[in-house]
Amino acid sequence: MKTVEVQGYNKQAALEATGLDVKLEMLKNATQAWKKEGSPVNTKDLNRFMADYIKKNKAVGAYLVVDAASDDTRLRPYSVINETTIGKRKTITVYQIKEAELAVKFHTEKKTVIDPETKEEKEVEFQSPYRKETITVEFKNEDGELETKTKEVEIPEVKVIATGAVEARADKKDLALKIMKELIEANKKDYVIEIVKEVTDGQKYAGYGQYTPSKSAKLGKFLFFVQE
Repeated sequence: MKTVEVQGYNKQAALEATGLDVKLEMLKNATQAWKKEGSPVNTKDLNRFMADYIKKNKAVGAYLVVDAASDDTRLRPYSVINETTIGKRKTITVYQIKEAELAVKFHTEKKTVIDPETKEEKEVEFQSPYRKETITVEFKNEDGELETKTKEVEIPEVKVIATGAVEARADKKDLALKIMKELIEANKKDYVIEIVKEVTDGQKYAGYGQYTPSKSAKLGKFLFFVQE
């Protein structure tokens, strides 16, 4: 049985904060039964109580309201502090390496390789994350006149679903790729390299936002129990 303790302004918000893949209506509120049993908090006694309760009620899981919450009823629960722009900013181009969730589309393609044993050429299939596309580019010839030509390029079939915090930075793409490979080896996760302009001199922030709940709002404490 998985147990998660979390705070929230209501039980739905608290459940969402747990990351559990279960809906609130699938869980039983065991708070009253727990209180009748003397509100056991010892891990062993609490787990035994919850296991019996879930089995008796044939439920997927249950939850306890340890400390009652009071929902935030303020329509605009924020305070904004504006940063007035003064002077100029200096920026540099930086390659930021971030943890990412990627969706990669692979295509089956063929290529010719040489068999190391027989030295014969053979055609093999492989999975490629690129699609080929013909583009037209402009360039100046030796006389300074504009000309156009077409060339075939490889376009990655990758969609960035989400990104995490910046884990490393580099001033060159080659170094960023090297760092990304090391992070993947160490953490076994996907990453993305994002090209951004970072402020090196002058005001870095444009404004600040503070969560400001209503005065009556109160964080509650909840315990969720779900069968694994």
